[in-house]
Amino acid sequence: MTLTASKVGGAGDAQLDEGTFGSDWNEHLVWHVVRNEMLWRRQGTHATRTRGMVKGGGSKPWRQKGTGRARQGTTRAPQWAGGGVVFGPSPRSYGGKVNKKERAAAMRAALSMHASRGSLVVLAETFEDAPSTKRAVEMRNGLSYTGAAGKLTVVCTYDQKNVWKSFRNIDTVQVVAAHDLDVSDVMWGRGLMVTEAALAVLEGRGA
Repeated sequence: MTLTASKVGGAGDAQLDEGTFGSDWNEHLVWHVVRNEMLWRRQGTHATRTRGMVKGGGSKPWRQKGTGRARQGTTRAPQWAGGGVVFGPSPRSYGGKVNKKERAAAMRAALSMHASRGSLVVLAETFEDAPSTKRAVEMRNGLSYTGAAGKLTVVCTYDQKNVWKSFRNIDTVQVVAAHDLDVSDVMWGRGLMVTEAALAVLEGRGA
């Protein structure tokens, strides 16, 4: 069985590599990889000061005995206003471990899902003369996929700057370079538009 995808900005259909676009759907694997990708994107820069980091409080607020009040050693203890925080968050990384084979299998499953349901198109036009958002909007509106407000992921190569500039300002469209493509990017779009050069990279035929 030959796998094909319709072309946008060109005639005929584009042939797809069965090894890349003919895999079975694996929901749990895709969920596992996407979850870890989103966790790695978290900055993890939240932090609070412990009692050792808060300024002041170098002396006892009152003497140890004779006042009738509870003994206190510093005004920067956690029970004081302005004191340090106990067990507060500190900078950390949230990402987990995903091996290369898992990520590759999840990417194939995500790409194959788009190919099987007809939401994958190949962009034949490269906007060589100049970028055109008007033309990009026409292409996007001509697609037949539905769902999630028509979110579209456009995949191009680094040197296809006019493609990038044409699509980047359209609402609910994200543009990603083929070498930087994550499984979460593929799953974010209800439609997937791939340039011919980017298709070669995804199939392992391009640099």
